[in-house]
Amino acid sequence: MVDTPAPPETLHHYTTAAGLLGIVEPVRLGAFSERSPDMQSVPRTRSIALWATDARFLNDSAELRYAAPVLADKIEALLPPIDQVSDETTTRIGTVAARLRAGEFIGEGFEEGAMHTAYVTSFCRDGDLLSQWRGYGSSGGGYSVEFRTDALRELNFPFGQAGNDEVGYIGGSMLQQVVYGMDEEALDAAARELVHPDRYIPSMTAAVAVLARFKDPAFSEENEWRLIRAAGTYAMACRYRPSSTGAVVPYIQLHRFHWDKPHDAFAVASAIKSVTVGPGPDTAIRRDSVLQLMQQRGFRDVEVYTSAIPFRG
Repeated sequence: MVDTPAPPETLHHYTTAAGLLGIVEPVRLGAFSERSPDMQSVPRTRSIALWATDARFLNDSAELRYAAPVLADKIEALLPPIDQVSDETTTRIGTVAARLRAGEFIGEGFEEGAMHTAYVTSFCRDGDLLSQWRGYGSSGGGYSVEFRTDALRELNFPFGQAGNDEVGYIGGSMLQQVVYGMDEEALDAAARELVHPDRYIPSMTAAVAVLARFKDPAFSEENEWRLIRAAGTYAMACRYRPSSTGAVVPYIQLHRFHWDKPHDAFAVASAIKSVTVGPGPDTAIRRDSVLQLMQQRGFRDVEVYTSAIPFRG
């Protein structure tokens, strides 16, 4: 994995009222919990759920494609000339580079023909950004949820094949800082890792995870951090939602359970540190309702603020 700076102690996630409700809704694990006694014992109080959206459907139309040609060039620069290639692994990696340059994120080897993508949850360092609130103006103001990053690293990803109801969860969430522009050093490091003979992650999976870190400098004000999970589209047990433009958007749900102290959830700090009510109408009553929501969902140590920005929305 390409090196990234250590995240700050907390990060902020901007969302709508519906998104806030989904984050703190008591976890219901459905049929899977009925088959697994361990899952039945997971406490629903103070557990959280976040969505990770297929990056192809985010607001940056160049997602995944922005740095793909440059990464392809750097991979090919590390490979021997084509007329000297005899090693099957080298040939396969060269194919990956060609597909990256063409913007075709199709797997290789046992994943041949499978489209790959990255599922992304976004966070900002700043919990009261005008640029973010503008995006929620038409929905009544929005909310900024401040998470402790140690809790974000405990989020569990769904594990199971698409269309398969028998979904479990695996750990290993990794926070990555977004790179704005073509960071040559970071891309060089990524290319070296992708061609390393001891690498065990399929090449396209690893490449897409790298590409999800790079964005056009026009988005740099967001100072974004991301939870990124890359995989072949056939391998993720996705959910789907409609977008405002009529698209059907794939996403996965990430959960944090209290495995460590299942019978005493309040012995550990809440994953959520604070919620900021975005600018717009009725901020005082909206703050009161969020405070009530947090209290009743068990997040009693969460502070609730209102935005300091005088924006009508």
